[in-house]
Amino acid sequence: MMRKIETARFGDELYEIVKKLPIQKFTKEVTGEYAEALKKYYGVEKIFRYNQTQEYLFVNLIEIAQIIPNDKQTNESS
Repeated sequence: MMRKIETARFGDELYEIVKKLPIQKFTKEVTGEYAEALKKYYGVEKIFRYNQTQEYLFVNLIEIAQIIPNDKQTNESS
């Protein structure tokens, strides 16, 4: 069974959203060592400040896998 994940696209990259927190929850900007500590705590690669929803998004890059058919199997089935 597949689990449903929430995603966000930034530029040409697609990210899984692990956690969302309102910007107002933070007393200081999430940068530098503070950001590194939060990344480690939540187990994420990046933190984006998303002004449209006034949230910080804690995310991991989703690496897209491309399925390439095996030529030998393709020839055998023809």
